[in-house]
Amino acid sequence: MSAFHRLLVLFPDPVTPLIEKGEITDRYFNPGDLFDEVHLVTTCADTYAPASIQRMAGRARLVCHQLDTPPLFFWRTLGWQRTLMGTWLSRAARLGGEIKPSLIRCYQPHINAFAGAAARVATGAPLIVSLHTRPDVYYAQSLAERYRMTAVERLYRRGLRLADRVVAIYGSQAPYLARIGIERFDLAYNIINPTRIVRKADSRVSGRPRVVSVGRLIPGKLPLNLLRACARIEDVEVTIIGDGPLRGALEVEARTLGIGDRCRFIASMPNDEVCSRLHEWDVFATHSDYPEIPKAVLEPFLVGLPIVINRPASDRVPEYEDAPCRVVENSVEGYRAALADLIGDDGARERLGRAAGVHAWKVWAPETTEQRYADIYREMTA
Repeated sequence: MSAFHRLLVLFPDPVTPLIEKGEITDRYFNPGDLFDEVHLVTTCADTYAPASIQRMAGRARLVCHQLDTPPLFFWRTLGWQRTLMGTWLSRAARLGGEIKPSLIRCYQPHINAFAGAAARVATGAPLIVSLHTRPDVYYAQSLAERYRMTAVERLYRRGLRLADRVVAIYGSQAPYLARIGIERFDLAYNIINPTRIVRKADSRVSGRPRVVSVGRLIPGKLPLNLLRACARIEDVEVTIIGDGPLRGALEVEARTLGIGDRCRFIASMPNDEVCSRLHEWDVFATHSDYPEIPKAVLEPFLVGLPIVINRPASDRVPEYEDAPCRVVENSVEGYRAALADLIGDDGARERLGRAAGVHAWKVWAPETTEQRYADIYREMTA
């Protein structure tokens, strides 16, 4: 048995969607196979077979628990007020006392961070919380949604302040953390699929030039100008991989533009398949109004695809400024000009893609990132 016996992971989202979308990443919950046991606690009702996510715990024994909340918990606690979550937090403390972890890990500072803090009091184990979004940047579609997102941002601020150590997963989170008084944090990118990335070896176009975009089709991430730009480039084929409430509107737009025959929509593709197939396309392009570099963009960088992405209006993204990629204005002409240049020049595509790959493997290679988390965990349990 190693010195790192039990890891308590508090996860705020259901696991089933990860299984359904094929987003099960090796050792995601147990980087470096550091721990002998991983106790995964979800804070919402969910039903799944633990064996289906064993890969995320590596060689560790995986034990799954549920700490689900009562119905209407948000409203009953007046927007997750800690003083009104007492009974639920007592359950978290008891569970922590039973598990006796060496370390407590929270993904996102949601109510799971409050459960983690309660477990820390019961066990004395240190608490690490990672931030995966910019909670101050959101695109609400209704007054109720705006109220809820405002409550989420307040919750995240409180949750981050409970942590013994905070991890940011991309550089543009630094201004937000500074604004809320978190002066010390670690930067560690998302752990990317460590075995299925296939690097692009041939930049020559075979048949139609092919553009691929991967991401959720939600407000703030709709690649509408990208689609309209592709309509203005003769014979280019575009594949949109992702689902969301705005997918139908985008499909209608493709038909209206008259490119339904060269625009393919794939609602879901297992992450193993995405990583192993990205090299088949010629250019990766996407849109996001959020100041972020999501996993869906980290992956094509590692593949060595030339990247085209817009400059968010809300804040700068250091990774796009430091990495070889084409950063454009979020306009039809911005995307059209960048795509036309790359599609029409094999050498330019190869140079940009090769430079992107070299940079990515230096900065966020899967083994580098996994080791980064393992080192942080070692420091916290020393």
